[in-house]
Amino acid sequence: MTKSKNFDPKPLQGEHYDEAKKNLVRLAEDNPNGKTDFYIEWCKLRQIDIKTLKKWLDTEQKDKLRQKQRIRIEAALNQEFTNVQLVYINLKKENNILFKLFTQFNGLIIEAIINNESKNLTKDINEIKTITKNLENLAYNCKEEKTDRDSQKTSNDVDRFLKIAENCEMIQNECENQNLSLYLGIIPAFFFKDNYNHLRGKKIFILMVSNLNSQREGVAPKDQNIKPNFSKIIELDYHDDNPIGQ
Repeated sequence: MTKSKNFDPKPLQGEHYDEAKKNLVRLAEDNPNGKTDFYIEWCKLRQIDIKTLKKWLDTEQKDKLRQKQRIRIEAALNQEFTNVQLVYINLKKENNILFKLFTQFNGLIIEAIINNESKNLTKDINEIKTITKNLENLAYNCKEEKTDRDSQKTSNDVDRFLKIAENCEMIQNECENQNLSLYLGIIPAFFFKDNYNHLRGKKIFILMVSNLNSQREGVAPKDQNIKPNFSKIIELDYHDDNPIGQ
Protein backbone atom coordinates (compact mmCIF):
# COMPACT_ATOMS: atom_id res chain seq x y z
CA MET A 1 0.00 0.00 0.00
CA THR A 2 1.35 3.44 -0.94
CA LYS A 3 1.21 6.14 1.69
CA SER A 4 -0.14 9.55 0.80
CA LYS A 5 2.72 11.95 0.10
CA ASN A 6 1.19 14.36 2.66
CA PHE A 7 0.91 11.82 5.45
CA ASP A 8 3.24 12.51 8.37
CA PRO A 9 4.89 9.14 9.17
CA LYS A 10 4.53 9.34 12.95
CA PRO A 11 1.96 7.37 14.99
CA LEU A 12 -1.07 9.34 16.16
CA GLN A 13 -1.19 10.24 19.83
CA GLY A 14 -3.73 11.57 22.32
CA GLU A 15 -6.80 13.28 20.90
CA HIS A 16 -5.64 12.60 17.33
CA TYR A 17 -5.64 8.84 17.90
CA ASP A 18 -8.99 9.03 19.72
CA GLU A 19 -10.63 10.88 16.84
CA ALA A 20 -9.21 8.56 14.19
CA LYS A 21 -10.42 5.53 16.13
CA LYS A 22 -13.85 7.10 16.66
CA ASN A 23 -14.25 7.73 12.93
CA LEU A 24 -13.40 4.15 12.04
CA VAL A 25 -15.63 2.69 14.75
CA ARG A 26 -18.51 4.88 13.54
CA LEU A 27 -18.20 3.45 10.03
CA ALA A 28 -18.14 -0.08 11.44
CA GLU A 29 -21.23 0.53 13.57
CA ASP A 30 -23.11 1.90 10.57
CA ASN A 31 -22.33 -1.18 8.49
CA PRO A 32 -25.54 -3.23 7.89
CA ASN A 33 -23.55 -6.49 7.97
CA GLY A 34 -22.08 -5.77 11.38
CA LYS A 35 -18.77 -4.46 12.73
CA THR A 36 -16.81 -7.69 12.31
CA ASP A 37 -17.60 -7.95 8.60
CA PHE A 38 -16.72 -4.31 8.13
CA TYR A 39 -13.31 -4.67 9.79
CA ILE A 40 -12.51 -7.84 7.83
CA GLU A 41 -13.38 -6.21 4.50
CA TRP A 42 -11.64 -2.95 5.40
CA CYS A 43 -8.42 -4.79 6.24
CA LYS A 44 -8.64 -7.03 3.18
CA LEU A 45 -8.89 -4.06 0.80
CA ARG A 46 -5.89 -2.39 2.42
CA GLN A 47 -3.76 -5.50 3.00
CA ILE A 48 -3.78 -5.03 6.76
CA ASP A 49 -3.88 -7.97 9.17
CA ILE A 50 -7.19 -7.99 11.08
CA LYS A 51 -5.33 -8.91 14.29
CA THR A 52 -3.15 -5.84 13.87
CA LEU A 53 -6.22 -3.63 13.46
CA LYS A 54 -7.82 -5.12 16.59
CA LYS A 55 -4.70 -4.26 18.57
CA TRP A 56 -4.71 -0.74 17.12
CA LEU A 57 -8.34 -0.30 18.20
CA ASP A 58 -7.41 -1.33 21.76
CA THR A 59 -6.08 1.76 23.52
CA GLU A 60 -3.91 -0.35 25.84
CA GLN A 61 -2.55 -2.62 23.08
CA LYS A 62 -1.83 -0.13 20.29
CA ASP A 63 1.54 0.92 21.70
CA LYS A 64 2.70 -2.71 21.55
CA LEU A 65 2.49 -2.62 17.75
CA ARG A 66 5.57 -1.79 15.72
CA GLN A 67 5.62 1.78 14.44
CA LYS A 68 5.45 0.52 10.85
CA GLN A 69 2.21 -1.37 11.63
CA ARG A 70 0.57 1.67 13.18
CA ILE A 71 1.62 3.96 10.36
CA ARG A 72 0.21 1.53 7.80
CA ILE A 73 -3.23 1.69 9.45
CA GLU A 74 -3.12 5.45 9.99
CA ALA A 75 -2.00 6.11 6.42
CA ALA A 76 -5.09 4.19 5.26
CA LEU A 77 -7.26 6.31 7.54
CA ASN A 78 -5.62 9.40 6.10
CA GLN A 79 -7.02 8.46 2.69
CA GLU A 80 -10.38 7.37 4.10
CA PHE A 81 -11.86 10.31 5.95
CA THR A 82 -12.80 13.84 4.99
CA ASN A 83 -15.49 14.63 7.59
CA VAL A 84 -15.27 15.27 11.33
CA GLN A 85 -17.93 13.94 13.69
CA LEU A 86 -19.44 16.64 15.91
CA VAL A 87 -20.99 15.68 19.22
CA TYR A 88 -23.64 17.65 21.13
CA ILE A 89 -22.30 19.41 24.23
CA ASN A 90 -24.49 19.16 27.32
CA LEU A 91 -23.80 22.61 28.77
CA LYS A 92 -25.47 21.74 32.08
CA LYS A 93 -22.97 18.93 32.67
CA GLU A 94 -19.99 20.51 30.88
CA ASN A 95 -20.32 23.92 32.47
CA ASN A 96 -16.68 24.93 31.87
CA ILE A 97 -16.24 23.30 28.48
CA LEU A 98 -15.67 26.51 26.51
CA PHE A 99 -13.04 27.76 28.94
CA LYS A 100 -11.18 24.45 28.65
CA LEU A 101 -11.31 24.56 24.85
CA PHE A 102 -10.13 28.15 24.55
CA THR A 103 -7.28 27.68 27.03
CA GLN A 104 -6.05 24.16 26.20
CA PHE A 105 -6.31 23.99 22.39
CA ASN A 106 -4.24 25.59 19.64
CA GLY A 107 -7.03 26.69 17.33
CA LEU A 108 -10.63 26.33 16.22
CA ILE A 109 -13.09 26.54 13.37
CA ILE A 110 -16.46 28.13 14.13
CA GLU A 111 -19.42 26.84 12.14
CA ALA A 112 -23.20 27.12 12.19
CA ILE A 113 -26.04 24.94 10.96
CA ILE A 114 -29.66 26.03 10.83
CA ASN A 115 -32.76 23.91 11.24
CA ASN A 116 -35.01 25.51 8.61
CA GLU A 117 -38.06 23.76 10.07
CA SER A 118 -37.94 26.02 13.12
CA LYS A 119 -41.11 27.93 13.98
CA ASN A 120 -38.94 30.91 14.96
CA LEU A 121 -36.52 30.83 12.06
CA THR A 122 -35.65 34.54 11.84
CA LYS A 123 -35.15 34.77 15.60
CA ASP A 124 -32.99 31.63 15.61
CA ILE A 125 -30.82 32.88 12.76
CA ASN A 126 -30.25 36.20 14.51
CA GLU A 127 -29.34 34.45 17.75
CA ILE A 128 -26.98 32.05 15.96
CA LYS A 129 -25.35 35.05 14.28
CA THR A 130 -24.85 36.71 17.68
CA ILE A 131 -23.32 33.60 19.26
CA THR A 132 -20.95 32.93 16.35
CA LYS A 133 -19.84 36.57 16.38
CA ASN A 134 -19.19 36.41 20.13
CA LEU A 135 -17.18 33.21 19.69
CA GLU A 136 -15.12 34.79 16.89
CA ASN A 137 -14.44 37.87 19.03
CA LEU A 138 -13.37 35.67 21.93
CA ALA A 139 -11.06 33.66 19.67
CA TYR A 140 -9.41 36.75 18.16
CA ASN A 141 -9.07 38.33 21.60
CA CYS A 142 -7.30 35.18 22.83
CA LYS A 143 -4.96 35.38 19.85
CA GLU A 144 -4.21 39.04 20.52
CA GLU A 145 -3.31 38.27 24.15
CA LYS A 146 -0.15 36.54 22.93
CA THR A 147 1.15 39.53 20.99
CA ASP A 148 -0.05 42.17 23.45
CA ARG A 149 1.78 40.86 26.52
CA ASP A 150 3.92 43.54 28.10
CA SER A 151 4.62 41.74 31.35
CA GLN A 152 5.26 38.28 32.71
CA LYS A 153 3.45 39.01 35.97
CA THR A 154 1.27 36.16 37.19
CA SER A 155 -1.46 38.63 38.11
CA ASN A 156 -1.68 39.69 34.45
CA ASP A 157 -2.02 36.06 33.38
CA VAL A 158 -4.82 35.56 35.90
CA ASP A 159 -6.58 38.68 34.61
CA ARG A 160 -6.45 37.30 31.07
CA PHE A 161 -7.91 33.98 32.13
CA LEU A 162 -10.61 35.72 34.16
CA LYS A 163 -11.63 37.70 31.06
CA ILE A 164 -11.80 34.49 29.00
CA ALA A 165 -13.82 32.71 31.69
CA GLU A 166 -16.32 35.57 31.89
CA ASN A 167 -16.82 35.60 28.11
CA CYS A 168 -17.19 31.82 27.96
CA GLU A 169 -19.78 31.89 30.73
CA MET A 170 -21.71 34.65 28.94
CA ILE A 171 -21.77 32.68 25.67
CA GLN A 172 -22.90 29.46 27.35
CA ASN A 173 -25.67 31.33 29.17
CA GLU A 174 -26.81 32.89 25.88
CA CYS A 175 -26.99 29.46 24.25
CA GLU A 176 -29.06 28.04 27.09
CA ASN A 177 -31.37 31.06 27.26
CA GLN A 178 -32.00 31.01 23.50
CA ASN A 179 -32.31 27.21 23.33
CA LEU A 180 -29.36 26.89 20.98
CA SER A 181 -27.00 23.91 20.86
CA LEU A 182 -23.23 23.64 20.63
CA TYR A 183 -21.50 20.72 18.90
CA LEU A 184 -17.83 19.81 19.27
CA GLY A 185 -15.41 17.84 17.10
CA ILE A 186 -11.63 17.40 17.23
CA ILE A 187 -9.81 17.41 13.89
CA PRO A 188 -7.40 14.43 13.62
CA ALA A 189 -3.80 15.27 12.73
CA PHE A 190 -3.88 13.43 9.41
CA PHE A 191 -6.56 15.80 8.09
CA PHE A 192 -3.96 18.57 7.75
CA LYS A 193 -2.33 18.42 4.31
CA ASP A 194 -0.62 20.65 1.77
CA ASN A 195 -0.80 24.27 2.96
CA TYR A 196 -1.92 23.16 6.44
CA ASN A 197 0.91 20.72 7.21
CA HIS A 198 2.21 23.14 9.85
CA LEU A 199 -0.87 22.35 11.96
CA ARG A 200 0.02 18.67 12.38
CA GLY A 201 0.58 18.02 16.07
CA LYS A 202 -1.62 20.98 16.99
CA LYS A 203 -4.96 20.51 18.76
CA ILE A 204 -7.66 22.09 16.58
CA PHE A 205 -11.37 21.79 17.27
CA ILE A 206 -14.60 22.62 15.44
CA LEU A 207 -17.33 24.36 17.41
CA MET A 208 -20.72 24.50 15.73
CA VAL A 209 -23.70 26.60 16.83
CA SER A 210 -27.16 25.36 15.89
CA ASN A 211 -30.86 25.48 16.61
CA LEU A 212 -31.02 21.71 16.15
CA ASN A 213 -32.43 20.21 19.32
CA SER A 214 -33.35 16.77 20.54
CA GLN A 215 -36.69 15.36 19.47
CA ARG A 216 -37.03 13.59 22.82
CA GLU A 217 -36.54 15.01 26.28
CA GLY A 218 -33.43 13.66 27.99
CA VAL A 219 -31.97 12.34 24.73
CA ALA A 220 -29.03 14.16 23.16
CA PRO A 221 -29.44 15.40 19.56
CA LYS A 222 -27.85 13.30 16.82
CA ASP A 223 -24.19 13.76 16.01
CA GLN A 224 -23.41 15.90 12.99
CA ASN A 225 -20.71 15.37 10.36
CA ILE A 226 -18.93 18.22 8.65
CA LYS A 227 -16.03 18.65 6.25
CA PRO A 228 -13.60 21.11 7.86
CA ASN A 229 -13.04 24.39 6.07
CA PHE A 230 -9.41 24.97 7.00
CA SER A 231 -9.49 28.55 5.70
CA LYS A 232 -11.64 29.37 8.75
CA ILE A 233 -9.08 28.23 11.33
CA ILE A 234 -8.31 30.77 14.05
CA GLU A 235 -5.08 29.82 15.81
CA LEU A 236 -4.99 30.15 19.61
CA ASP A 237 -1.39 29.55 20.63
CA TYR A 238 -1.12 32.18 23.36
CA HIS A 239 -1.55 29.71 26.23
CA ASP A 240 1.19 27.24 25.26
CA ASP A 241 3.77 28.63 27.63
CA ASN A 242 1.38 29.30 30.50
CA PRO A 243 0.41 26.58 33.00
CA ILE A 244 -2.71 28.31 34.31
CA GLY A 245 -4.93 26.99 31.53
CA GLN A 246 -3.65 23.44 31.62
